[in-house]
Amino acid sequence: MPGGGMEVGEGYSSMMGLMYVFNLIVGTGALTMPSPIYDAGWLLSLIILIILAFMSFVTVTFVTESMAAANALLHFRTVRHLKNVMKTEGVGNEEESQQLVEHFRTDEVIVNSLENEKVPLLLSNAVDTISETSAEYFNITERIEMGKMATLFFNRTGKNIFYICIAVYLYGDLAIYAAAVSKSLRDVSCTFQPEEAFCNVTLNSTVQCWGNLPVSRGGAYRIFVISFMLLLGPFVFFNVQKTKYLQIFTTIMRWLAFSTMIILASVALFKGKGKGHPSAANIYGIPNLFGVCIFAFDHPNSLYTLNFEPQNCNTSSTGESIIPQDFWILRYFLALFPVFTLSTNFPIIAITLRNNLKSLFLKENKRYSFFVERILFPLLAVVPPIAIALITENLTFLVGFTGSYAGAAIQYVVPALLAHFSRKHILNTLGIGVKNKHASPFGPSFWIIFVLFWALLCTIFVTVNYFLPNLN
Repeated sequence: MPGGGMEVGEGYSSMMGLMYVFNLIVGTGALTMPSPIYDAGWLLSLIILIILAFMSFVTVTFVTESMAAANALLHFRTVRHLKNVMKTEGVGNEEESQQLVEHFRTDEVIVNSLENEKVPLLLSNAVDTISETSAEYFNITERIEMGKMATLFFNRTGKNIFYICIAVYLYGDLAIYAAAVSKSLRDVSCTFQPEEAFCNVTLNSTVQCWGNLPVSRGGAYRIFVISFMLLLGPFVFFNVQKTKYLQIFTTIMRWLAFSTMIILASVALFKGKGKGHPSAANIYGIPNLFGVCIFAFDHPNSLYTLNFEPQNCNTSSTGESIIPQDFWILRYFLALFPVFTLSTNFPIIAITLRNNLKSLFLKENKRYSFFVERILFPLLAVVPPIAIALITENLTFLVGFTGSYAGAAIQYVVPALLAHFSRKHILNTLGIGVKNKHASPFGPSFWIIFVLFWALLCTIFVTVNYFLPNLN
């Protein structure tokens, strides 16, 4: 996760970790892309996607280098402090030294020493793995997340800005997740349809939802928002490991949904039902393509680029469904795809937000009451986005404004600045002769400047997409 510290709890296997990452990355974003790719042209879109993938790779190498540098700083200061303690204690042989190492794990002296140098105590097994060779300091033996790296390498202002960006980014995610899931459930469950309504026409929230109940579509939406909170909110009071079975379930559902959509689309194309004729390039579609590809989670309104809605209404005004009429279960399954993809992400992101809020407002080595630790911060993570989702269904501008700009900072600006300041810290602490074996292949300062320029360019494109929609 971007921020937060290390929590003591049940671990999980590498396969389970890959499943968590898969569920976070492979979500509704894939369904938002066909429409903007069509608008921008297939060739231009392909080029932009390759560039975006390359830029993401560059920033990943920056984060990896920074994590290795953070481990090096912790290892260096640990060894230095251990030597001072051994000298003070008068350790004379290897057995006494090993006993001191074991005691070193709980020695309050190191807590004070590291706290004075603004280094969090994240040394669960570092003492046993540290070598006297400075080059080995860069072994990544400790899980140091971006929040901790920000604490190590940024000043207080930079650290606070980082956590504010993370909080805004995650609040936007959670609000739009709650809204998207509730709207999907509402659209599938509401049975009342006006006589002249087409399947692809968005109905007003004041329209009746069920024919035999005096509940509007807006009222039904809010009922589903509350139900969503009551069902998934309690997970935020625990650790991410408690969502393991939810993750397994949603991974299976995602593979089924994507496989089904690919097969249906392939069959339709094979039968000559394909209606798309995208141009090779259209520069007016670039802003929207950037907005969707970089911040796909901010555009749930674009989810249904394929017509999978259950048809309790007149034939679509733009085309027919590619799902055979008899397969009604499949129609509902695909229409509920956002529910499967977003629901299991909600607890993970809310837990991440909870941990980041703690890092922003709580002091690391100070003890707080059970209410503050276990009740207050989970509520602070869940209640605001749910409240926003209850107030309005239209979160496109709100989440687009907050999530896009904060997202650009997290995706591009923070990794570039972490790489820059971590290199300065290593140079000042370990000297010029020490080499980071996990250093980014994009070492020259030009790449850091280029990533920052790219972040500015992406922000401009996204701004154009939001404020000048007529260009698309």
